[in-house]
Amino acid sequence: MARSLFSLFLILFLTACKVIVDGPEPKNYFPLKDQTKLLYEVINTTYSITEAPIVERYFLLETYTQTASNNYIINTQISTPDLSYIPFKSQVLEKEGANYLLKDNGLITLIMRDNLSLNSTFDYNTFNINAEKIARVTAIDQPADGFANSLTLTFQADSSLINKDVEIRKYADGTGLYYEEITHISYCQSSPECIGTGQIVSGSSYIKRNIPMSLID
Repeated sequence: MARSLFSLFLILFLTACKVIVDGPEPKNYFPLKDQTKLLYEVINTTYSITEAPIVERYFLLETYTQTASNNYIINTQISTPDLSYIPFKSQVLEKEGANYLLKDNGLITLIMRDNLSLNSTFDYNTFNINAEKIARVTAIDQPADGFANSLTLTFQADSSLINKDVEIRKYADGTGLYYEEITHISYCQSSPECIGTGQIVSGSSYIKRNIPMSLID
């Protein structure tokens, strides 16, 4: 009897003294908060063999306004030459379970999911009738571009002596999207002398980078 009581007290003592260690905080690569503002610099370049590249540079200011528990309106303004801002477009973002759904003029796209891991995939066009567009996680929870933790979604990454086709989006923990690139260019193939030189004959490149809000505050 005494031994049983001793064993019981020992179990209770060890249980009371047990230290619970929490795991690491989950990363948040698409934080949603009312009145969040994100400023982006956009450089859009069009290439042609007959003339110099045409470069467009402007800024986009996105404001997230919460309308319901998991619903937001994203109002985007675009910069003018004198760096004032005018309305550009309005979209709806809904979070349904693990899915982040962007609604733009009736088109629904799956732009992000929770609980992603390295090499996991999802179809950007799951909720519309467009052709399959697979996003693959090619980096996650890794330091990059000054951020302690980042996530890279790669839709396309093909490069050769003939062309370059790249579409990637990079997200930072606690910030969200900070870099987007869509590049489709063709290289010169008209003569042996130009092959492999990187001379661009046609195509376009779209680069969008998050920059500090202090630049317009």
